[in-house]
Amino acid sequence: SLYFNFTFQRVEKTANNKHDTQFTVGDVYITRHSNLGAAQIIFHLVSDESLSQMDLTSRHGCMDGLRNIIRVCHEFGITTISVPLLLVTEISPELHNESWCLRRAEMVFKSVKGFMIEFAKYASTPQYTIQFYLPENIDTSVFHHCSDMIPAIFQTTGPLFADRKK
Repeated sequence: SLYFNFTFQRVEKTANNKHDTQFTVGDVYITRHSNLGAAQIIFHLVSDESLSQMDLTSRHGCMDGLRNIIRVCHEFGITTISVPLLLVTEISPELHNESWCLRRAEMVFKSVKGFMIEFAKYASTPQYTIQFYLPENIDTSVFHHCSDMIPAIFQTTGPLFADRKK
């Protein structure tokens, strides 16, 4: 669509203004894809190996990067975004026990909610869809616990049932 192309040109122009070629943890770069069915642009969040090994705090560089991704989505009208909930694509049972996964998930959920609230006052589109996904090898118990966190942290819409009077 024309709107998307114009929007991407604005994002691309901003990205090209950065002269520093060294990426640091928390930096974000954007790529455009016309050959992917589910995504037109992809935000790449720069991290290092410590992200998958340490507990995440709100002051970690990757959380700043995630905040910038949400900000760009609000600024440019991107209404659907997919986020790896644990900010890693793979987990290993030796490093990532259930407690680690749940702490990480809660941190990301609450941070994303906070970022959305922060930028909502500037948004022209009041509703967004955020899809969180977990690594394929996640334990079923962790999946269910993470699923249970969603309605506790986010305002979710549910189906409306109407009684039909006879």
